[in-house]
Order: sequence, then C-alpha cells, then structure tokens
Amino acid sequence: MRHFSKSSIIFLASFILLAFAAQDASAQATKVKGRVVDAVTGEGIPFAGVYFKNSTVGVSADLDGYFNLETRTDTLTLLSASILGYQEQVLTVIPHRFNEISFRLVPLVDEWNAAVVNPRPDRINGNHLEWTHCQDLIFNAGNEWHKYEILDVSHTTMGL
Repeated sequence: MRHFSKSSIIFLASFILLAFAAQDASAQATKVKGRVVDAVTGEGIPFAGVYFKNSTVGVSADLDGYFNLETRTDTLTLLSASILGYQEQVLTVIPHRFNEISFRLVPLVDEWNAAVVNPRPDRINGNHLEWTHCQDLIFNAGNEWHKYEILDVSHTTMGL
C-alpha cells in the first residue's frame, strides 16, 4: 500500500480548490435589479414582463414594479420590459456584473380602441340570455374559429 506525504496531500488539495475557484470565477452571474414604471405617471407597473431577449430567462415584476433577475449566460446582454398597453423598452446590461436598471414604459394610447363592449344581452329567451356577436372580434385561427368579447359578469351565463 502506498502512502502519500503530507506535502503531496496539501498540494493535491490546493490544486483541487484552485480548480474550483477558477471555474467559479469564469461563471460569474449577471445580476439585474430594478423597477418598471409608467413614463407619464412614474408609478410602478405591476406584473410587467422583464426578460433577456432571445432567451427563456425572465421574471414578472411585483405589485410595485420591482424585479430581480440573474443569469450565468454571458451572451445575454439585452434586457426587455413589456406589458399590454405599453411600448416595449430594451436596455443593455453588462455581463458578469450587478446592474441596476429602471425601465420607463410609454403608454400606447390607441391600444384599446379596438375593444367592443356588449354588456347587455340583446334578448332574453326563456331561461337564457342571447347576445349578437360582433363580427369584428371573430377570426379564423387555422382550422377553427375563435371569438373574443367582453361579457357582463353580473349576469349568470356561461353554462349556469
């Protein structure tokens, strides 16, 4: 049986620790902390999506618009914030560093002009309510048809 000297064991242990330290240094994380706010009011935008472009790395902002994000991929440098009703904003982050970013999203004023609301039924027929569907909200989606409309939630419909 072969015995190793104390100095060779210390050398081997030092070499292994140095190898792990070098690996950890080369894989430092890119950390991003920040907030998504409305450019007009300055208020935080809840649940805005914050993600690295061309990746699946992302988070949703909290109720006040704050977010924290981390990645170890050094090629991800473009960070995007978006939510319905606002123009997307893309900012650059520095890889392998801590970045603090503030997104100021500009509201899209004309975004909701296409919505059609039909809150009252056209007629009540026996035990059910009937609406005439807005043809502008029905579209072909491949081999099936989809419709979007806003219903009045104060009426018990939808199969009840």
